[in-house]
Amino acid sequence: MAITKKDVEKLSEVFATKEDLSKFEARIDQKFATKEEFKQVANDLSRFRNEVTISHDKIFKKLEDMTIEMNRRQEDQLENHEKRLVVLETVGV
Repeated sequence: MAITKKDVEKLSEVFATKEDLSKFEARIDQKFATKEEFKQVANDLSRFRNEVTISHDKIFKKLEDMTIEMNRRQEDQLENHEKRLVVLETVGV
C-alpha cells in the first residue's frame, strides 16, 4: 500500500515539515541550558541577593547611627537653650 498525496497532506498537518523546521533553524544553533547551568545561575542569584541584602543592612545601620547622632545633638542643643533661658529668667532680662 503506497502513501498517497492526501496521506502526506494529512501527515503534514500533524508533523513538522522541512519548511516548518527551516523557520527554527536559527534556534537550533543556540545553546540550551542544562539543569546544572540553571542550578549555577540560581546559586549566583542567591549569592547576589545575599550581597545586596548585606549592603542594604550596612546602609540602614549607617542611617540609623546618623539619626541617633542627630537626635542627640538636638537634645543637647535644647538642653543648652533651656539652661540659658533659666539664667535669663532669673536675672530678669
